[in-house]
Amino acid sequence: MKNKRRDIVGIIPAAGSASRISPIPCSKEIYPIGVQQVGGKSQIKVVTSDLIESFVLAGADQVYMIIRKGKWDIPQYLGLGKPMNSLAYIVTDPTEGTHHTVDLAYPFVKDKIVLLGFPDILFKPNNAYELLIDKQKQTNAEVVLGLFKTANPSKADMVDIDDQGRLRNIVIKPDQTILTDTWAIAV
Repeated sequence: MKNKRRDIVGIIPAAGSASRISPIPCSKEIYPIGVQQVGGKSQIKVVTSDLIESFVLAGADQVYMIIRKGKWDIPQYLGLGKPMNSLAYIVTDPTEGTHHTVDLAYPFVKDKIVLLGFPDILFKPNNAYELLIDKQKQTNAEVVLGLFKTANPSKADMVDIDDQGRLRNIVIKPDQTILTDTWAIAV
């Protein structure tokens, strides 16, 4: 049992109302960001595509997207999820926040390696989750955050880490700070 590979799953919280960017003609999770070639055909690329592709690259066998009732355009567009064909939807009433939304996936993901990402945040490199999984294996940490520099700390959750890279504090949208890193993905 010691060497058994734990399943890897992805979680995408998508139950919000996107009120900061309203009105848009669709749920922000399927907002078009470009065109991509799939099987020799041009296809619209939506903002969530990169996240799902990063999950697959890291070995996720299943992705759970938690959506709010009324966001039916997401499953209509994404279907079961390409390229993995293992995209499941958890449908909820509005929640109190992202932490409550993510918690709805717990019965499906307990005892698994969980990749957490936000559908409207683009990041590089594409193999970032692989790097976080490796770091988790090396350190035996419960959670590993993917940190990124931000020029706008008052709009982000700023991360304070010690010299060994261990989390000291997360400061949510500070008016002023000397912190330079925010987190956007996690394992």
